[in-house]
Amino acid sequence: MKESISVFCRVKPSKEAARHESSTVDKLKQLEIVVPKLDTDGHVNNKNELHRYKFNEIFEQSAYQDQVFSKVAKPVVDSVLNGYNGTIFAYGQTGSGKTFTVTGGAEKYADRGLIPRTLSYLFEQFMSDDENDYKMQISYLELYNENGYDLLSPAHDFKGLEDLPKVTILEDPVSGIKIRNLQTFPVSTEEEAVNQLFVGDTNRSIAETPMNMASTRGHCIFTLYIESRRSESSIIKRSKLHLVDLAGSERIGKSSVEWKSQVAREGKYINLSLHYLEQVIVALSEKKRDHVPYRNSILTSVLRDSLGGNSITSMIATVSLEPRNIQESLATCRFAQRVAKIKNEAVLNEELDPSLQIQRLKREVNQLKEQIRLQDGSPNAGELLTESEKHDLDYQIQNFLKDPDPETVMNLDGDMRKINYSIKRLKKVANSSGRPEGIVRESGESSSNANVKHYAKQFQITPEELIRLKEILEQRDTEIVVLTQLLKKERRKPRQTAQYSPEKFTNPPLDPASSSTVAVSDDVSSNILKMSSNSMSEGRKMAFERWRADVYVEDKSYREQKKELGELILQAKAKGSKIHENRAVVNRLKGELTHTQEQIAVREATGHSDNELVQKANDIRREIEINRRNYQDAVLELKKIKPEVEHLKHSIERQRIEMHKKFDKWFQDEAERNSLRSSSAASFTAEEHASRPASRASQATGVSLTGDAQADSDIQAFIQARQRILAQRQS
Repeated sequence: MKESISVFCRVKPSKEAARHESSTVDKLKQLEIVVPKLDTDGHVNNKNELHRYKFNEIFEQSAYQDQVFSKVAKPVVDSVLNGYNGTIFAYGQTGSGKTFTVTGGAEKYADRGLIPRTLSYLFEQFMSDDENDYKMQISYLELYNENGYDLLSPAHDFKGLEDLPKVTILEDPVSGIKIRNLQTFPVSTEEEAVNQLFVGDTNRSIAETPMNMASTRGHCIFTLYIESRRSESSIIKRSKLHLVDLAGSERIGKSSVEWKSQVAREGKYINLSLHYLEQVIVALSEKKRDHVPYRNSILTSVLRDSLGGNSITSMIATVSLEPRNIQESLATCRFAQRVAKIKNEAVLNEELDPSLQIQRLKREVNQLKEQIRLQDGSPNAGELLTESEKHDLDYQIQNFLKDPDPETVMNLDGDMRKINYSIKRLKKVANSSGRPEGIVRESGESSSNANVKHYAKQFQITPEELIRLKEILEQRDTEIVVLTQLLKKERRKPRQTAQYSPEKFTNPPLDPASSSTVAVSDDVSSNILKMSSNSMSEGRKMAFERWRADVYVEDKSYREQKKELGELILQAKAKGSKIHENRAVVNRLKGELTHTQEQIAVREATGHSDNELVQKANDIRREIEINRRNYQDAVLELKKIKPEVEHLKHSIERQRIEMHKKFDKWFQDEAERNSLRSSSAASFTAEEHASRPASRASQATGVSLTGDAQADSDIQAFIQARQRILAQRQS
């Protein structure tokens, strides 16, 4: 399947955007950008004012995230499910909205980006597809300053990106590019996948630049490895999906950054890798070029299949049409036009698994042997099964029901006695709770089963009626699973709050064990932040509170998200209460229905009929059905709330970690400034330093000092920093 790379354009919302409009030309969307001539360009100016670029789709400033996903990602994801490789990458200037498009915003659940929406969509397809079995693994790679790092590494006690293990790019002439030291993690649920995404996003390299307050300083590649197999088939489809968030291109001279700074050094590497990427794009778009320089950089090596190889690829160009960014946006559009000329030849990735083929052939041989035995007749057809044989069959049936393999079979040796016995036992499971544990026979019948048989025989209650009534209560398992997960996470929340929130810095924990480090998201806490109440001095705690109130500008958003999370948890609790109420009503109605049916059976046994009792039983059945529907609706609503709660928890945790990182950096800088000031007053004795300056600071600020040298030093450092910040604001 040979297709051109699909290119899309997304315009970042801006109040000062240049005049532009989009139209449809030859089934493609055309973006027209007007750049007026300037007087500073001189009288002789032949620059074009109108620029036209064609895209598969243009997303205006008012476009929502779900619209971007349905147009850009969904077709590629569907192809990946069918066995083709796929790639989606975002390209644009720094601050144009690439990370927002790919990963999403942290504040609102509706702002989820392409990656979390892709994960949600994939698991929906896995659940709805009954014909195929799926397995998925995840890896997360960041390319920073021409070095690759595994963002999902389980290593502990790292402080920065450089502490993560580096990956090595190897080239295999048979299977292509291999990445050494890049771990893949299997995931079976959407929650596990989102947790891995959260771990990787927390480890990403982010810095503040003049163009973007939170600029990602490396290229990030989130890869999904999907394996699918149709039931009773030996053919396996293996595909992979790259979701790439490229670092933003930027002009260092224009951004007024010091040339020797870390930000400038990062920008040079970013621009260099994007330059090599553009070289590859130009070489691929020119049909006469024989050599494509993939080996020039790690980025182009990793994306070798995605560009001109075995992949269905889509690109989304993010542009900012503000006057200061217009030239970079035009360059992005020109880059997209060159990408659109590239044609990839995607191949269906399926292969025959020898081990599965052997297993399938063995099953066929056993089935054929059983058919022969059935045709010849069982030699023990006239004998009854012994208790030992029945016991062995019970355990065999129980293991058969518990085995997750959809192709597992039972070997009954073609014995009709064993076949009939197994069918009866399976029927018993279907008529009971549906749990395989109940298949193992005990020494005697339970009283409840005896009562069921007694009533069924005496009052002529049909087995279908008993099955229908029991199905009403089977839904409680789903409710218990959902509520248990929410309650466990809710119990974990107070400990997490005590671990990181400012309340812990001001109030000592009641439980001594609560001062130890508590895991936040499996691996995140131990990896990123190990801070307990006892590790901070009183001055540092006070400094954190004042810094958060006076300096930390994102504190308002952080508190709003915590409030929204609390409201969602209250909604979940309300839904849980509704579920309990519906279940209680169903149980009560079930008892009334049983009593009414007993009365009807007694009257019919004496030759009388009572239409009122029959009508009452029908009314009770209708009420049971209504409450059962309400129960199911409440469970579905509770399931919908769960991913929103998870998204907010991850967002709050990410902000909490960033907040402490920023405070640590700020506090360290202030401590260094304070040490410089202290060195100029070295003539004072230690006693004078501890008493007189402390009393002056106490009188000037109204803050009583502790008398502890370290604590008082921290307090003084914070007070001086706060006074300096207030003075800057007033000036």
